[in-house]
Amino acid sequence: MNLLTDKLIEEVEFKYKDYSGKEIKSAEITDVKFTHCLFVESSFFECRFHNCMFTKCDLSMVRVKNSRFSNVQFEGCKAIGISWMEASWEKGDFFRLIDFNDCAVNYSSFFGLKLKQMRMTKCTAREVDFGEADLTGAVFSFTDLSGSVFTHTNLTEADFTNASNYTIPAKSNILKRRDFLYPKL
Repeated sequence: MNLLTDKLIEEVEFKYKDYSGKEIKSAEITDVKFTHCLFVESSFFECRFHNCMFTKCDLSMVRVKNSRFSNVQFEGCKAIGISWMEASWEKGDFFRLIDFNDCAVNYSSFFGLKLKQMRMTKCTAREVDFGEADLTGAVFSFTDLSGSVFTHTNLTEADFTNASNYTIPAKSNILKRRDFLYPKL
């Protein structure tokens, strides 16, 4: 299967591929694993990712214009400088859309997105914009949130256990039933 030309890509694994600077356009990508692939400054244009896994990939500065993500996991990836608001997000609360584990998501923006139940565990999320997002039930365990912005963000039932370096103004955010683990003095 060819990620750059095929429109339907299912149940395959791409390993050690370099798609840096390339455009992947109008592809339906389902049950696909990407391992050690490079997507630096690539464009996903009107693609649909469903049940996909990115492991040890570099997606720095990737464009996600009008692409859809459902049940997509990023493990040990660089996902730096991504404007996630460019994607076309599913409506509804039936499944988790994206998860990050042990990733660098610095300088990215999730501004205004509805990403209930999103998981961002063991990540570095420095200077990330979470403003006006609905992160109900999100998990940020063991994540460094230095300089990240939470303004008018719904953090109902969010879990910040063992997260670090975050500032969340109580008056300008929704903070119902959330979990924080305060550092020991």
